[in-house]
Amino acid sequence: VLRVRLVAQRPPRHALVAQQDREVPHFVHPRVPLDRRRVRQREVDAILDEKAWTLPAHDASLNNFTGRVVEVDLGAAMRGWSMATAGGWLGEGLGAARLERLQSEIRRRITDPYLRAIRNGPVGGMWWVHTNSNWNAVCHAGVVGATLAAVGDRAIRAEVVASAEANLPYFVAGFTDDGYCTEGVGYWSYGFGHHVLLAEAVSAATEGRVRLVAGPKLE
Repeated sequence: VLRVRLVAQRPPRHALVAQQDREVPHFVHPRVPLDRRRVRQREVDAILDEKAWTLPAHDASLNNFTGRVVEVDLGAAMRGWSMATAGGWLGEGLGAARLERLQSEIRRRITDPYLRAIRNGPVGGMWWVHTNSNWNAVCHAGVVGATLAAVGDRAIRAEVVASAEANLPYFVAGFTDDGYCTEGVGYWSYGFGHHVLLAEAVSAATEGRVRLVAGPKLE
């Protein structure tokens, strides 16, 4: 039985920068003593209160915004991973109730929609599960990273990792044998960069037993 342990893996640098930019609200006077713990708690509350974590450009019908569906896109995947990491790093500093809510929102917004797509077929906004574009790697990275950091159920963590391992080959198949990416250098960096981040998170969680950078095109 593969044991997949909880891991608060470091998210992509751009996500950390976004968190740092949001950490100190602009309305705080520089000479007023700042309760950083309370600031972080307010920031977490604000993000958890957002109607949707999907990017507006990916929700033109407003189905996610209005709650008719809950799907994972590039924005939601990275938001989920960042929030799960914040929960792992700050822990009880967020307060027990807030931390429990954060973990519940990760399940509702990230892990559960992904598993529904895996079990029932990827439809609607979950089309990326079987694609060979950067969406596959980036979204899988966010889903797996968030789940490893915030979901306590070991069976769920293992199912998410196994599903990512089964579907990432679609992404790798998008590269030619010489490593050429038809999406261009920018998307090569974006997509494959997240593939590497995902591989590192899974390696840490499985103590090196699962390697997602193995294969003829990756070694």
